[in-house]
Amino acid sequence: MSNEFVNYYDELELSQNASPEMVKQAYRTLSKRFHPDHNQEEGAEAKYLSIQKAYEVLSDPSTRSRYDQQLNQYRDLSNLTDALTQQEGTANVQEETYTIEPYQYTFKDYCYLTMRALFWPIKIIGLLIYWAFLAVCWIITILAMIPSLIIGALAFLFMAAIGLTIILIILNWITTGVGPSL
Repeated sequence: MSNEFVNYYDELELSQNASPEMVKQAYRTLSKRFHPDHNQEEGAEAKYLSIQKAYEVLSDPSTRSRYDQQLNQYRDLSNLTDALTQQEGTANVQEETYTIEPYQYTFKDYCYLTMRALFWPIKIIGLLIYWAFLAVCWIITILAMIPSLIIGALAFLFMAAIGLTIILIILNWITTGVGPSL
């Protein structure tokens, strides 16, 4: 039996039914313990890298479910090999090496990856449209305010002219002593 398969649950010291929170907590605890900056023991860096790989696989639900399927297949093959070696007369049984094939992408996986690759340009285009819409709204608002500003400025000038006229009449009345004739 090939020993190439790594049990990521063992790497994080968890059982297969561990919750995502337990996976995250175990990763944090073990990565602190074996981080190369904090642990200078021989093999700590390799252990740290295997903990990181285990967390990458087990933290993503879709990757974890695929890994669980592979782990169960591996265990089934391992149990079959153990059963064959325990039977009487197994001296003639040739042990076969089983390898787990790489994951075969399904149509759904390709759709997901395609949508993920197309998402960022769509997001950028959406943001550009949003910003253009905001700019048009600001321009329309400013253009709509111009007539009001002009009318307001004319009203201010008119009121200022009336006020100035009244002040001049009062100053003339005070300086000459002749008031307005009624």
